Amino acid sequence: MKISDRERLNIIRMPHGVRGTYLLWRVGIDPKHFTSRETYARHRQLLADRWGIDITALPCPGDEKK
Repeated sequence: MKISDRERLNIIRMPHGVRGTYLLWRVGIDPKHFTSRETYARHRQLLADRWGIDITALPCPGDEKK
């Protein structure tokens, strides 16, 4: 998995909890299985609103996201 400089900067700027959810999703692990329903919904909304990242579908291998 390659991470672009822009994505690396976005990860650094994310709040710690959201960062963990994002990184689980980014490596292909569904974060729904590791967070409560409320936390998942809150993180999903924040990632979508602030960074334009949709974690409802797992990324394809080799897919270079923001």
